[in-house]
Amino acid sequence: MSAARSPASLLLALFGALPTARAAAQAVALAPARRASRDVETTVTQVAADGVYLGVGGDAGVVAGTRGTLERDGRVLAELEVRHVAAGSCFAAYVTIEPDAAVRAGDRVVLRGLAEPKPPTPRAPATGGGAAGSGAAPAAGSGSAPFQPLLAPPVAAGTESRGNFFHGSAGLGTSWLHDAENGRDYTNLRLFASGDVERIGGEPWSLQFRFDLNRRGGDGYDGDPKQDEWRLRADTLVARRHFEDGSVIGLGRFLPHALPGVGRIDGAYAEKVVGDGARIGSALGFRPDRDDLGVRRDELVLAGWGALEQRSTGGTRFGAALGGMASWYEGSADQHALLADLSAHFAGGHWLRTSAQLDLYGGDEARRSGAGLTRLHASGFWRASEGFGLRGSWSHYENPDTDSLRRIVPSDASYGRGRSRAAVAALESWKSGLALEQELAVLMGDGTPAELQGTLRARDATLFGAETFGGDLAVFNLVGLDQEGFGGGAGLTWTPSGDLSLRLGWDATTLEIDGGDAYFSQTASLFASQQLGRAASLWLRLAKSLGDDLDTLSADLGITWRF
Repeated sequence: MSAARSPASLLLALFGALPTARAAAQAVALAPARRASRDVETTVTQVAADGVYLGVGGDAGVVAGTRGTLERDGRVLAELEVRHVAAGSCFAAYVTIEPDAAVRAGDRVVLRGLAEPKPPTPRAPATGGGAAGSGAAPAAGSGSAPFQPLLAPPVAAGTESRGNFFHGSAGLGTSWLHDAENGRDYTNLRLFASGDVERIGGEPWSLQFRFDLNRRGGDGYDGDPKQDEWRLRADTLVARRHFEDGSVIGLGRFLPHALPGVGRIDGAYAEKVVGDGARIGSALGFRPDRDDLGVRRDELVLAGWGALEQRSTGGTRFGAALGGMASWYEGSADQHALLADLSAHFAGGHWLRTSAQLDLYGGDEARRSGAGLTRLHASGFWRASEGFGLRGSWSHYENPDTDSLRRIVPSDASYGRGRSRAAVAALESWKSGLALEQELAVLMGDGTPAELQGTLRARDATLFGAETFGGDLAVFNLVGLDQEGFGGGAGLTWTPSGDLSLRLGWDATTLEIDGGDAYFSQTASLFASQQLGRAASLWLRLAKSLGDDLDTLSADLGITWRF
Protein backbone atom coordinates (compact mmCIF):
# COMPACT_ATOMS: atom_id res chain seq x y z
CA MET A 1 0.00 0.00 0.00
CA SER A 2 1.37 3.41 -0.95
CA ALA A 3 2.10 6.15 1.56
CA ALA A 4 -0.89 8.09 0.31
CA ARG A 5 -3.08 5.20 1.43
CA SER A 6 -1.58 4.40 4.82
CA PRO A 7 -4.09 3.29 7.50
CA ALA A 8 -3.58 6.49 9.46
CA SER A 9 -4.20 8.79 6.50
CA LEU A 10 -7.19 6.73 5.37
CA LEU A 11 -8.74 6.93 8.83
CA LEU A 12 -8.22 10.68 9.00
CA ALA A 13 -9.65 11.20 5.50
CA LEU A 14 -12.63 8.98 6.22
CA PHE A 15 -13.62 10.36 9.60
CA GLY A 16 -12.96 13.93 8.49
CA ALA A 17 -15.61 13.43 5.81
CA LEU A 18 -18.19 11.64 7.97
CA PRO A 19 -21.08 13.59 9.47
CA THR A 20 -20.54 14.18 13.17
CA ALA A 21 -23.21 13.46 15.72
CA ARG A 22 -24.29 17.10 15.85
CA ALA A 23 -24.37 17.40 12.05
CA ALA A 24 -26.43 14.24 11.70
CA ALA A 25 -28.89 15.44 14.30
CA GLN A 26 -29.42 18.63 12.30
CA ALA A 27 -31.30 16.61 9.68
CA VAL A 28 -33.89 15.34 12.20
CA ALA A 29 -37.28 17.04 11.80
CA LEU A 30 -39.32 18.28 14.75
CA ALA A 31 -42.68 16.65 14.21
CA PRO A 32 -44.68 18.45 16.89
CA ALA A 33 -43.43 21.77 15.55
CA ARG A 34 -44.81 21.06 12.10
CA ARG A 35 -48.20 20.28 13.55
CA ALA A 36 -48.34 23.54 15.52
CA SER A 37 -50.95 26.11 14.65
CA ARG A 38 -48.75 29.22 14.69
CA ASP A 39 -45.18 29.80 13.53
CA VAL A 40 -43.25 33.03 14.04
CA GLU A 41 -40.32 34.15 11.91
CA THR A 42 -37.61 36.35 13.44
CA THR A 43 -33.88 36.99 13.15
CA VAL A 44 -30.78 36.55 15.27
CA THR A 45 -29.94 39.81 17.02
CA GLN A 46 -26.81 38.65 18.85
CA VAL A 47 -24.68 35.49 18.91
CA ALA A 48 -23.56 33.96 22.22
CA ALA A 49 -21.26 31.03 22.99
CA ASP A 50 -23.94 28.33 23.08
CA GLY A 51 -26.94 29.91 21.41
CA VAL A 52 -28.48 33.07 20.03
CA TYR A 53 -30.59 36.01 21.14
CA LEU A 54 -33.80 36.62 19.20
CA GLY A 55 -35.90 39.74 18.80
CA VAL A 56 -39.18 38.18 20.00
CA GLY A 57 -40.24 37.26 23.51
CA GLY A 58 -43.18 36.64 25.80
CA ASP A 59 -45.23 39.39 24.18
CA ALA A 60 -45.22 37.31 20.97
CA GLY A 61 -46.21 34.10 22.77
CA VAL A 62 -42.69 32.67 23.20
CA VAL A 63 -42.23 30.42 26.25
CA ALA A 64 -39.32 28.39 27.60
CA GLY A 65 -39.16 25.13 25.67
CA THR A 66 -40.29 26.59 22.33
CA ARG A 67 -38.48 24.82 19.47
CA GLY A 68 -37.37 26.22 16.12
CA THR A 69 -34.78 26.17 13.36
CA LEU A 70 -32.04 28.60 12.34
CA GLU A 71 -31.80 28.81 8.55
CA ARG A 72 -29.75 30.52 5.87
CA ASP A 73 -30.42 30.35 2.12
CA GLY A 74 -32.95 27.58 2.64
CA ARG A 75 -30.44 25.44 4.56
CA VAL A 76 -31.07 24.47 8.18
CA LEU A 77 -27.93 25.29 10.17
CA ALA A 78 -29.16 24.56 13.68
CA GLU A 79 -32.10 23.44 15.77
CA LEU A 80 -32.92 25.68 18.72
CA GLU A 81 -34.77 25.53 22.00
CA VAL A 82 -35.73 28.66 23.94
CA ARG A 83 -34.24 28.65 27.46
CA HIS A 84 -34.86 32.16 28.81
CA VAL A 85 -37.66 34.59 27.90
CA ALA A 86 -38.13 38.32 28.46
CA ALA A 87 -41.04 40.41 27.24
CA GLY A 88 -39.45 41.47 23.96
CA SER A 89 -36.55 39.05 23.48
CA CYS A 90 -35.41 35.53 24.28
CA PHE A 91 -32.33 33.33 24.37
CA ALA A 92 -32.40 30.06 22.40
CA ALA A 93 -29.76 27.36 22.92
CA TYR A 94 -28.41 25.13 20.15
CA VAL A 95 -29.93 21.65 20.31
CA THR A 96 -27.96 20.62 17.22
CA ILE A 97 -25.71 22.67 14.94
CA GLU A 98 -23.69 21.92 11.82
CA PRO A 99 -19.94 21.79 12.51
CA ASP A 100 -19.12 24.43 9.88
CA ALA A 101 -21.99 26.77 10.73
CA ALA A 102 -20.92 30.37 11.29
CA VAL A 103 -24.05 31.84 12.85
CA ARG A 104 -24.39 35.60 12.38
CA ALA A 105 -26.70 38.38 13.42
CA GLY A 106 -29.48 38.60 10.85
CA ASP A 107 -29.82 34.84 10.24
CA ARG A 108 -33.44 33.70 9.84
CA VAL A 109 -35.09 31.80 12.69
CA VAL A 110 -38.51 30.13 12.64
CA LEU A 111 -40.09 29.39 16.06
CA ARG A 112 -42.92 26.86 15.98
CA GLY A 113 -45.84 26.02 18.19
CA LEU A 114 -46.32 29.48 19.70
CA ALA A 115 -49.39 30.47 21.68
CA GLU A 116 -51.42 33.52 20.77
CA PRO A 117 -49.51 36.74 21.58
CA LYS A 118 -50.17 38.62 24.80
CA PRO A 119 -50.76 42.37 25.08
CA PRO A 120 -47.38 44.18 25.13
CA THR A 121 -45.79 44.64 28.55
CA PRO A 122 -45.65 48.35 29.51
CA ARG A 123 -42.07 49.60 29.69
CA ALA A 124 -40.37 52.67 31.00
CA PRO A 125 -38.44 54.45 28.23
CA ALA A 126 -34.85 53.31 27.76
CA THR A 127 -32.05 55.80 28.09
CA GLY A 128 -29.79 54.19 25.52
CA GLY A 129 -27.34 53.07 28.15
CA GLY A 130 -26.92 49.22 28.36
CA ALA A 131 -26.44 46.63 25.67
CA ALA A 132 -27.95 47.21 22.28
CA GLY A 133 -31.54 46.18 22.12
CA SER A 134 -31.96 45.63 25.84
CA GLY A 135 -34.78 48.10 26.21
CA ALA A 136 -33.96 48.30 29.89
CA ALA A 137 -35.05 51.23 31.99
CA PRO A 138 -32.63 52.91 34.40
CA ALA A 139 -32.66 51.92 38.01
CA ALA A 140 -34.42 54.35 40.26
CA GLY A 141 -32.31 57.36 41.14
CA SER A 142 -29.38 56.26 38.96
CA GLY A 143 -29.69 59.03 36.37
CA SER A 144 -28.30 56.63 33.71
CA ALA A 145 -28.89 53.06 32.58
CA PRO A 146 -26.52 50.50 34.09
CA PHE A 147 -25.34 47.65 31.91
CA GLN A 148 -27.88 44.95 31.12
CA PRO A 149 -27.74 42.19 28.54
CA LEU A 150 -30.01 41.98 25.55
CA LEU A 151 -32.36 39.53 27.22
CA ALA A 152 -32.70 41.28 30.57
CA PRO A 153 -36.33 42.25 31.35
CA PRO A 154 -37.23 45.83 32.23
CA VAL A 155 -36.08 46.89 35.70
CA ALA A 156 -39.01 47.90 37.85
CA ALA A 157 -38.83 51.23 39.67
CA GLY A 158 -37.10 50.88 43.02
CA THR A 159 -35.30 47.68 42.03
CA GLU A 160 -31.64 47.86 42.94
CA SER A 161 -30.48 44.25 42.87
CA ARG A 162 -30.09 42.31 39.64
CA GLY A 163 -28.49 38.93 40.13
CA ASN A 164 -26.33 36.87 37.83
CA PHE A 165 -27.68 35.89 34.46
CA PHE A 166 -25.84 33.04 32.76
CA HIS A 167 -26.41 30.33 30.20
CA GLY A 168 -24.38 27.69 28.41
CA SER A 169 -23.77 23.96 28.34
CA ALA A 170 -21.47 21.33 29.75
CA GLY A 171 -21.08 17.73 28.84
CA LEU A 172 -19.16 14.50 28.61
CA GLY A 173 -18.41 12.61 25.41
CA THR A 174 -16.51 9.41 24.70
CA SER A 175 -15.61 7.75 21.42
CA TRP A 176 -14.10 4.42 20.48
CA LEU A 177 -12.83 3.17 17.14
CA HIS A 178 -11.54 -0.30 16.30
CA ASP A 179 -9.47 -0.76 13.14
CA ALA A 180 -9.81 -4.41 12.16
CA GLU A 181 -7.11 -4.13 9.48
CA ASN A 182 -4.31 -3.47 11.97
CA GLY A 183 -6.01 -4.62 15.16
CA ARG A 184 -5.69 -1.24 16.90
CA ASP A 185 -8.09 0.64 19.13
CA TYR A 186 -8.49 4.41 19.45
CA THR A 187 -10.32 5.93 22.43
CA ASN A 188 -11.09 9.54 23.23
CA LEU A 189 -12.66 11.00 26.38
CA ARG A 190 -13.75 14.63 26.35
CA LEU A 191 -15.18 16.98 28.99
CA PHE A 192 -16.43 20.28 27.61
CA ALA A 193 -18.18 23.47 28.69
CA SER A 194 -19.14 26.76 27.08
CA GLY A 195 -21.33 29.66 28.05
CA ASP A 196 -21.78 33.29 29.03
CA VAL A 197 -22.26 35.01 32.35
CA GLU A 198 -24.03 38.10 31.04
CA ARG A 199 -23.77 40.01 34.29
CA ILE A 200 -21.92 39.15 37.48
CA GLY A 201 -23.43 40.13 40.81
CA GLY A 202 -25.52 42.86 39.22
CA GLU A 203 -22.34 44.67 38.19
CA PRO A 204 -21.41 45.70 34.61
CA TRP A 205 -19.11 42.70 34.12
CA SER A 206 -19.60 39.66 31.91
CA LEU A 207 -17.65 36.46 31.27
CA GLN A 208 -17.51 34.22 28.20
CA PHE A 209 -15.86 30.80 28.16
CA ARG A 210 -15.40 27.79 25.91
CA PHE A 211 -12.98 24.96 26.74
CA ASP A 212 -12.60 21.20 26.85
CA LEU A 213 -10.44 18.53 28.47
CA ASN A 214 -9.37 15.70 26.20
CA ARG A 215 -7.67 12.38 26.88
CA ARG A 216 -6.59 9.98 24.13
CA GLY A 217 -5.83 6.34 24.75
CA GLY A 218 -5.65 2.91 23.16
CA ASP A 219 -2.79 1.15 21.38
CA GLY A 220 -3.59 3.09 18.22
CA TYR A 221 -1.91 6.11 19.83
CA ASP A 222 1.26 4.24 20.81
CA GLY A 223 4.17 6.59 20.21
CA ASP A 224 2.17 9.73 20.92
CA PRO A 225 4.06 11.56 23.70
CA LYS A 226 0.77 12.87 25.09
CA GLN A 227 -1.01 9.51 25.13
CA ASP A 228 -3.14 8.99 28.26
CA GLU A 229 -2.60 12.60 29.34
CA TRP A 230 -5.34 15.13 29.99
CA ARG A 231 -5.00 18.07 27.61
CA LEU A 232 -6.78 21.37 28.13
CA ARG A 233 -7.90 23.40 25.14
CA ALA A 234 -9.35 26.84 25.83
CA ASP A 235 -10.99 28.46 22.81
CA THR A 236 -12.35 31.46 24.70
CA LEU A 237 -11.99 32.83 28.22
CA VAL A 238 -12.57 36.57 28.45
CA ALA A 239 -13.93 38.90 31.13
CA ARG A 240 -15.49 42.17 29.94
CA ARG A 241 -16.34 45.45 31.62
CA HIS A 242 -19.29 47.24 29.95
CA PHE A 243 -19.93 50.96 30.12
CA GLU A 244 -23.15 52.97 29.91
CA ASP A 245 -22.50 54.26 26.39
CA GLY A 246 -21.88 50.76 25.02
CA SER A 247 -18.08 50.86 25.20
CA VAL A 248 -16.30 47.79 26.55
CA ILE A 249 -12.89 46.54 27.71
CA GLY A 250 -11.91 42.87 27.88
CA LEU A 251 -9.13 40.72 29.29
CA GLY A 252 -8.31 37.09 28.54
CA ARG A 253 -8.38 34.91 25.42
CA PHE A 254 -10.71 36.33 22.79
CA LEU A 255 -11.48 36.68 19.10
CA PRO A 256 -12.23 40.33 18.20
CA HIS A 257 -15.92 40.37 17.34
CA ALA A 258 -15.69 43.40 15.05
CA LEU A 259 -12.80 41.95 12.99
CA PRO A 260 -12.45 38.17 13.56
CA GLY A 261 -9.77 37.91 10.86
CA VAL A 262 -7.28 39.15 13.46
CA GLY A 263 -7.45 35.72 15.09
CA ARG A 264 -7.31 34.67 18.74
CA ILE A 265 -5.26 36.77 21.14
CA ASP A 266 -4.22 36.26 24.75
CA GLY A 267 -4.27 39.79 26.11
CA ALA A 268 -6.56 42.81 26.38
CA TYR A 269 -8.77 44.88 24.12
CA ALA A 270 -10.88 48.02 24.31
CA GLU A 271 -13.72 49.28 22.14
CA LYS A 272 -15.08 52.83 22.36
CA VAL A 273 -18.41 54.08 21.00
CA VAL A 274 -17.65 57.31 19.10
CA GLY A 275 -21.00 57.97 17.42
CA ASP A 276 -24.30 56.49 16.34
CA GLY A 277 -23.35 52.92 15.44
CA ALA A 278 -19.64 53.78 15.19
CA ARG A 279 -16.88 52.22 17.31
CA ILE A 280 -13.10 52.16 17.38
CA GLY A 281 -11.08 49.45 19.05
CA SER A 282 -7.63 48.00 19.62
CA ALA A 283 -6.12 44.81 21.01
CA LEU A 284 -2.70 43.80 22.31
CA GLY A 285 -1.48 40.38 23.32
CA PHE A 286 0.20 37.14 22.29
CA ARG A 287 -0.87 34.61 19.67
CA PRO A 288 -1.78 31.18 21.12
CA ASP A 289 -0.21 28.09 19.59
CA ARG A 290 -1.84 27.37 16.24
CA ASP A 291 -1.85 23.61 16.77
CA ASP A 292 -3.44 23.13 20.20
CA LEU A 293 -4.10 26.71 21.41
CA GLY A 294 -1.46 26.38 24.08
CA VAL A 295 -0.06 29.51 25.73
CA ARG A 296 2.91 31.07 23.89
CA ARG A 297 4.90 34.25 24.41
CA ASP A 298 6.98 34.40 21.22
CA GLU A 299 4.48 36.16 18.91
CA LEU A 300 3.27 39.58 20.02
CA VAL A 301 0.22 40.96 18.16
CA LEU A 302 -1.10 44.51 17.95
CA ALA A 303 -4.39 45.24 16.15
CA GLY A 304 -6.68 48.24 15.67
CA TRP A 305 -10.00 48.74 13.90
CA GLY A 306 -12.98 50.95 13.28
CA ALA A 307 -16.51 49.61 12.85
CA LEU A 308 -19.81 51.09 11.69
CA GLU A 309 -23.32 49.60 11.88
CA GLN A 310 -26.37 51.34 10.42
CA ARG A 311 -30.00 50.31 10.05
CA SER A 312 -32.61 52.03 7.88
CA THR A 313 -36.33 52.27 8.55
CA GLY A 314 -36.92 50.01 5.53
CA GLY A 315 -35.09 47.13 7.16
CA THR A 316 -31.73 47.48 5.39
CA ARG A 317 -28.70 46.89 7.62
CA PHE A 318 -25.15 47.85 6.75
CA GLY A 319 -21.96 47.01 8.59
CA ALA A 320 -18.31 47.72 7.90
CA ALA A 321 -15.08 47.12 9.79
CA LEU A 322 -11.61 48.21 8.67
CA GLY A 323 -8.40 47.62 10.52
CA GLY A 324 -4.84 46.41 10.58
CA MET A 325 -2.58 44.17 12.60
CA ALA A 326 1.14 43.75 13.12
CA SER A 327 3.06 40.96 14.81
CA TRP A 328 6.57 40.40 16.13
CA TYR A 329 7.93 36.84 16.19
CA GLU A 330 10.82 36.16 18.56
CA GLY A 331 11.46 39.90 18.77
CA SER A 332 11.52 40.61 15.00
CA ALA A 333 8.79 42.22 12.90
CA ASP A 334 6.94 39.39 11.19
CA GLN A 335 3.54 40.33 9.79
CA HIS A 336 1.79 43.50 8.66
CA ALA A 337 -1.74 43.10 7.33
CA LEU A 338 -4.78 45.14 6.42
CA LEU A 339 -8.24 43.65 7.03
CA ALA A 340 -11.76 44.58 5.96
CA ASP A 341 -15.24 43.11 6.56
CA LEU A 342 -18.35 44.53 4.85
CA SER A 343 -21.96 43.34 4.94
CA ALA A 344 -25.36 44.53 3.76
CA HIS A 345 -28.78 42.98 4.39
CA PHE A 346 -31.76 44.21 2.41
CA ALA A 347 -35.51 43.93 2.82
CA GLY A 348 -36.79 40.81 1.10
CA GLY A 349 -33.97 38.57 2.32
CA HIS A 350 -31.17 39.69 -0.04
CA TRP A 351 -27.65 40.14 1.32
CA LEU A 352 -24.00 40.77 0.39
CA ARG A 353 -20.86 40.04 2.45
CA THR A 354 -17.13 40.48 1.83
CA SER A 355 -14.06 39.80 3.93
CA ALA A 356 -10.44 40.38 2.91
CA GLN A 357 -6.87 40.35 4.20
CA LEU A 358 -3.88 41.97 2.46
CA ASP A 359 -0.44 41.10 3.84
CA LEU A 360 2.38 43.60 3.34
CA TYR A 361 5.80 41.98 3.19
CA GLY A 362 8.97 43.95 3.76
CA GLY A 363 12.21 42.23 4.58
CA ASP A 364 15.64 41.37 3.34
CA GLU A 365 14.56 38.01 1.94
CA ALA A 366 13.15 38.01 -1.59
CA ARG A 367 10.28 35.75 -0.55
CA ARG A 368 9.06 38.48 1.77
CA SER A 369 8.65 41.57 -0.37
CA GLY A 370 5.67 43.39 -1.83
CA ALA A 371 2.02 42.67 -1.02
CA GLY A 372 -0.06 39.53 -1.13
CA LEU A 373 -3.82 39.02 -1.07
CA THR A 374 -3.92 36.16 1.41
CA ARG A 375 -7.68 36.04 1.90
CA LEU A 376 -10.72 37.26 -0.02
CA HIS A 377 -14.26 36.02 0.37
CA ALA A 378 -17.30 37.58 -1.24
CA SER A 379 -20.79 36.10 -1.23
CA GLY A 380 -24.33 37.19 -1.90
CA PHE A 381 -27.87 35.87 -1.93
CA TRP A 382 -30.85 36.99 -3.95
CA ARG A 383 -34.30 35.74 -2.97
CA ALA A 384 -36.50 35.75 -6.06
CA SER A 385 -39.50 34.41 -4.16
CA GLU A 386 -40.37 32.69 -0.90
CA GLY A 387 -39.30 29.34 -2.35
CA PHE A 388 -36.45 30.22 -4.70
CA GLY A 389 -33.11 31.96 -4.32
CA LEU A 390 -29.67 32.23 -5.91
CA ARG A 391 -26.36 32.27 -4.03
CA GLY A 392 -23.00 33.26 -5.47
CA SER A 393 -19.53 33.32 -3.93
CA TRP A 394 -15.87 33.93 -4.67
CA SER A 395 -13.15 32.74 -2.29
CA HIS A 396 -9.37 33.03 -2.42
CA TYR A 397 -6.89 31.90 0.21
CA GLU A 398 -3.16 31.39 0.52
CA ASN A 399 -0.81 31.01 3.47
CA PRO A 400 0.65 34.33 4.62
CA ASP A 401 4.41 33.97 4.26
CA THR A 402 5.53 34.70 7.83
CA ASP A 403 8.24 33.21 10.01
CA SER A 404 5.73 32.26 12.70
CA LEU A 405 3.73 30.17 10.22
CA ARG A 406 6.83 28.64 8.66
CA ARG A 407 7.68 27.36 12.12
CA ILE A 408 4.74 24.97 11.65
CA VAL A 409 4.75 24.58 7.83
CA PRO A 410 8.36 24.93 6.64
CA SER A 411 7.92 23.67 3.06
CA ASP A 412 8.27 26.31 0.32
CA ALA A 413 5.57 24.46 -1.63
CA SER A 414 3.00 25.61 0.93
CA TYR A 415 3.40 29.27 -0.06
CA GLY A 416 2.58 31.08 -3.28
CA ARG A 417 -0.01 28.43 -4.18
CA GLY A 418 -3.17 30.41 -3.70
CA ARG A 419 -6.44 28.66 -4.50
CA SER A 420 -9.65 30.32 -5.64
CA ARG A 421 -13.21 29.05 -5.82
CA ALA A 422 -16.13 30.61 -7.69
CA ALA A 423 -19.56 29.10 -7.19
CA VAL A 424 -23.21 29.67 -7.95
CA ALA A 425 -26.07 27.75 -6.37
CA ALA A 426 -29.83 27.58 -6.82
CA LEU A 427 -31.96 26.88 -3.75
CA GLU A 428 -35.55 25.78 -3.97
CA SER A 429 -38.03 24.87 -1.26
CA TRP A 430 -41.70 23.98 -1.15
CA LYS A 431 -44.30 24.14 1.61
CA SER A 432 -44.54 20.36 1.42
CA GLY A 433 -41.14 20.20 3.15
CA LEU A 434 -38.97 19.40 0.11
CA ALA A 435 -35.85 21.51 -0.40
CA LEU A 436 -33.20 21.27 -3.15
CA GLU A 437 -29.77 22.83 -3.53
CA GLN A 438 -27.74 22.61 -6.75
CA GLU A 439 -24.26 24.14 -6.79
CA LEU A 440 -21.66 24.41 -9.55
CA ALA A 441 -18.16 25.59 -8.63
CA VAL A 442 -14.90 26.26 -10.42
CA LEU A 443 -11.64 25.73 -8.49
CA MET A 444 -8.48 27.45 -9.72
CA GLY A 445 -4.91 27.47 -8.48
CA ASP A 446 -1.49 28.79 -9.44
CA GLY A 447 -0.06 26.56 -12.14
CA THR A 448 -2.95 24.08 -12.07
CA PRO A 449 -5.86 23.73 -14.52
CA ALA A 450 -9.34 24.80 -13.49
CA GLU A 451 -11.52 22.05 -12.05
CA LEU A 452 -15.31 21.78 -11.88
CA GLN A 453 -17.18 20.68 -8.79
CA GLY A 454 -20.90 19.94 -8.64
CA THR A 455 -23.12 19.23 -5.66
CA LEU A 456 -26.76 18.23 -5.38
CA ARG A 457 -28.51 18.15 -2.01
CA ALA A 458 -32.12 17.26 -1.33
CA ARG A 459 -34.04 17.26 1.94
CA ASP A 460 -37.63 16.28 2.58
CA ALA A 461 -39.04 17.02 6.02
CA THR A 462 -42.24 15.03 5.43
CA LEU A 463 -41.07 11.87 3.73
CA PHE A 464 -43.79 9.41 2.64
CA GLY A 465 -46.30 12.11 3.59
CA ALA A 466 -45.67 11.42 7.28
CA GLU A 467 -44.60 14.27 9.53
CA THR A 468 -42.53 11.95 11.70
CA PHE A 469 -40.26 10.89 8.81
CA GLY A 470 -37.68 12.88 6.88
CA GLY A 471 -34.95 12.14 4.38
CA ASP A 472 -31.85 13.69 2.88
CA LEU A 473 -29.68 12.93 -0.14
CA ALA A 474 -26.36 14.35 -1.39
CA VAL A 475 -24.29 13.67 -4.54
CA PHE A 476 -21.00 15.45 -5.25
CA ASN A 477 -17.56 15.16 -6.82
CA LEU A 478 -14.28 15.81 -5.02
CA VAL A 479 -11.52 17.93 -6.54
CA GLY A 480 -8.39 19.50 -5.10
CA LEU A 481 -4.68 20.01 -5.53
CA ASP A 482 -3.81 16.36 -5.00
CA GLN A 483 -7.09 14.47 -5.09
CA GLU A 484 -10.16 13.76 -7.17
CA GLY A 485 -13.17 11.53 -6.84
CA PHE A 486 -16.89 11.48 -6.20
CA GLY A 487 -19.27 10.49 -3.48
CA GLY A 488 -22.74 10.63 -2.06
CA GLY A 489 -24.86 9.92 0.94
CA ALA A 490 -28.42 9.38 2.07
CA GLY A 491 -30.25 9.42 5.35
CA LEU A 492 -33.63 8.51 6.80
CA THR A 493 -34.79 10.28 9.95
CA TRP A 494 -37.58 9.30 12.30
CA THR A 495 -38.94 11.51 15.07
CA PRO A 496 -41.58 9.51 16.92
CA SER A 497 -41.80 12.22 19.61
CA GLY A 498 -40.37 15.61 20.40
CA ASP A 499 -37.84 14.00 22.77
CA LEU A 500 -36.52 11.15 20.63
CA SER A 501 -35.01 11.20 17.14
CA LEU A 502 -33.14 8.63 15.04
CA ARG A 503 -31.27 8.75 11.76
CA LEU A 504 -30.00 5.93 9.56
CA GLY A 505 -27.29 7.06 7.18
CA TRP A 506 -25.13 5.73 4.37
CA ASP A 507 -22.12 7.46 2.78
CA ALA A 508 -19.79 6.31 0.00
CA THR A 509 -16.70 7.89 -1.57
CA THR A 510 -14.29 7.00 -4.36
CA LEU A 511 -11.05 8.98 -4.13
CA GLU A 512 -7.72 9.14 -5.94
CA ILE A 513 -4.79 10.71 -4.06
CA ASP A 514 -1.74 11.96 -5.98
CA GLY A 515 -2.93 10.15 -9.10
CA GLY A 516 -2.77 6.75 -7.40
CA ASP A 517 -5.29 3.95 -7.48
CA ALA A 518 -8.90 4.81 -6.74
CA TYR A 519 -9.79 4.17 -3.12
CA PHE A 520 -13.38 3.23 -2.25
CA SER A 521 -15.00 3.49 1.17
CA GLN A 522 -18.52 3.34 2.52
CA THR A 523 -20.04 3.87 5.94
CA ALA A 524 -23.34 2.87 7.47
CA SER A 525 -24.33 4.77 10.60
CA LEU A 526 -27.06 5.06 13.21
CA PHE A 527 -27.55 8.21 15.21
CA ALA A 528 -29.97 8.55 18.13
CA SER A 529 -30.76 11.54 20.33
CA GLN A 530 -32.89 11.53 23.48
CA GLN A 531 -33.94 14.72 25.25
CA LEU A 532 -33.84 14.19 29.03
CA GLY A 533 -36.19 16.89 30.19
CA ARG A 534 -35.45 20.51 29.34
CA ALA A 535 -31.89 20.62 30.58
CA ALA A 536 -30.11 17.55 29.23
CA SER A 537 -29.82 15.41 26.13
CA LEU A 538 -28.18 12.07 25.42
CA TRP A 539 -26.80 11.04 22.02
CA LEU A 540 -25.32 7.89 20.52
CA ARG A 541 -23.71 7.19 17.16
CA LEU A 542 -22.64 3.81 15.78
CA ALA A 543 -20.80 3.49 12.46
CA LYS A 544 -19.38 0.65 10.40
CA SER A 545 -16.90 1.63 7.69
CA LEU A 546 -15.67 -0.65 4.92
CA GLY A 547 -13.30 0.00 2.05
CA ASP A 548 -10.06 -0.98 0.35
CA ASP A 549 -7.70 -1.90 3.19
CA LEU A 550 -10.15 -0.40 5.69
CA ASP A 551 -12.48 -2.08 8.15
CA THR A 552 -13.51 -0.06 11.21
CA LEU A 553 -16.22 -0.02 13.83
CA SER A 554 -16.80 3.10 15.91
CA ALA A 555 -19.10 4.24 18.70
CA ASP A 556 -19.68 7.71 20.14
CA LEU A 557 -21.68 8.40 23.28
CA GLY A 558 -22.27 11.69 25.05
CA ILE A 559 -24.48 13.69 27.33
CA THR A 560 -24.97 17.46 27.30
CA TRP A 561 -26.45 19.54 30.08
CA ARG A 562 -27.70 23.04 29.30
CA PHE A 563 -28.11 25.78 31.86
